[in-house]
Amino acid sequence: MTQNELMKVLHLSRPAGRVSIVLDTDAYNEIDDQYAIAYALNSHDKLDVLAIYAAPFYATPFFPPMNDMERATSPADGMKKSYTEILNVLDLMDRHDMDTKVFMGSARYMEKPGDIVPSDAACDLVEKALAMKDGERLYVVTIGAITNVAAAIQMNPAILDKIVVVWLGGNAPWWADNAAFNCMQDTLSARTVFDSGVPLVHIPAMGVTSHLLASGAELRESLCGKNKLCDYLYQCTENWAHSARGTTNWSKTLWDISAIAWLVGDDSWMHGHLVHSPIITQERTYSHATDRHFINEIQYVMRDKILDDLFPKLAK
Repeated sequence: MTQNELMKVLHLSRPAGRVSIVLDTDAYNEIDDQYAIAYALNSHDKLDVLAIYAAPFYATPFFPPMNDMERATSPADGMKKSYTEILNVLDLMDRHDMDTKVFMGSARYMEKPGDIVPSDAACDLVEKALAMKDGERLYVVTIGAITNVAAAIQMNPAILDKIVVVWLGGNAPWWADNAAFNCMQDTLSARTVFDSGVPLVHIPAMGVTSHLLASGAELRESLCGKNKLCDYLYQCTENWAHSARGTTNWSKTLWDISAIAWLVGDDSWMHGHLVHSPIITQERTYSHATDRHFINEIQYVMRDKILDDLFPKLAK
């Protein structure tokens, strides 16, 4: 293993102390993104949120809309609605100091290998990554289609030595397929990031964060009446549940908070291991080769510990 490869492996461990992050989110796609935005901003003892990027999303035939929160007529429409929703969350939190740090992302997905999808978000990511001091890393927390990050890497590969990517996307390698929403939206961008050699913490959806469930009763008890944001989160989540579940007793997977939890928690919260970076195929599967670089692949999340940290922070 070369010195550069060794350094990249070392950056796959959870960082000690406070770190700088940018958050890349398709905030209007569902409701868990809003939880993640607030979780990050209210974890200021561990995270310095430098920017929030709007990611594209589009409800494909494979993942039809379940409710109004997921409806978009195109990737560009999804990105613009996500941009507006980010600002809405900031308003509910009275965090207007962050308004100028929100950037529009890609208006389309990658169309062919090497295609650079331009956006304000990708340009800002390059700028912030290159501005990091020697020995420091910018943590790129991405909880949607990874188009903005892939574009930034291709725009200036020098950022590979300045960033660590934490991505909630794809399914666990033992799952029947890799047809997870964030990966399916832009498979070429996902493949670009996994092939790039960037230090990558991969948090799978089905098989791992699918365990990160909060019941309706827990959400009602922990959120209702606490503040404007909490009331909004609960109401949107309840609306989602009635639309998607249609049952009295329901729960919601808060997938996206896992990417924040990996940074703010300790080693008992989430368990991962080093694996050779898988190859993302167009057939929505993984392929494997032992000559590829290592990534940190999360295998399990401690749901109770994460929620015990999340709810008090949202209620601030």
